[in-house]
Amino acid sequence: MQTNAHTPLSEIRKKGKFQKSYLLKFLKRLIIECLWVILNIFIFWLIFFMLYSFATQEPKHQTISYQVSKEVSNYAEKTYGLQTFQKGVDFQKNINNLSISLGKDTNSSPEELRLIVINLSREFLKQINQNEKIRPYLSHFPFTEKDITLSIQMKNESTNSEKVIDYVYFSCGKLFYSLMTRDGTFTNLFEETYDEALSLYHTNHSDTPIANQSNPIPKVEGISKI
Repeated sequence: MQTNAHTPLSEIRKKGKFQKSYLLKFLKRLIIECLWVILNIFIFWLIFFMLYSFATQEPKHQTISYQVSKEVSNYAEKTYGLQTFQKGVDFQKNINNLSISLGKDTNSSPEELRLIVINLSREFLKQINQNEKIRPYLSHFPFTEKDITLSIQMKNESTNSEKVIDYVYFSCGKLFYSLMTRDGTFTNLFEETYDEALSLYHTNHSDTPIANQSNPIPKVEGISKI
């Protein structure tokens, strides 16, 4: 700063204090504005992550239903060596249906698949009706064989023989047995109700107990008795 030799010392000091005060106010304002920008950025990302987390969060009913289906999948793999392809839940206002799609390495006879479907359906209904967490989300209680869907597809090549089945589908309380055609589609061989399947099993295998017979499902109204 250049000063005139005749400028009083007091005026020089006064000008210096003014410039220093102005600089401090400027820095203070700059810091406040920077903090305000940082705060706004933080709030923006906080809201973004909250909305993203909410949007991507799996509905509770779906989480619980998949846990139930997983128990059945583990049972199917451990007992019959089946692999799970897909788990599904039909949900509108409540859960109307739970489904599992399974795969089997080898073709099977109708009798063998009938036994597998009966046992898996029993296990499925047990896992659903005994699970108190899923109960508030069910469209009705208890679930019956008409409220679950099971399918088993054989993974090896079709034999085109009615003695073995390529695909069995259980839905709405009915079993559908199918063969795979050359173009990869399925043709329905025959079907039977759940009660007919139970009757046929008892007729042909009266000496072989169905799984869980020694440890029956607790009596719940609406579950078919075996």
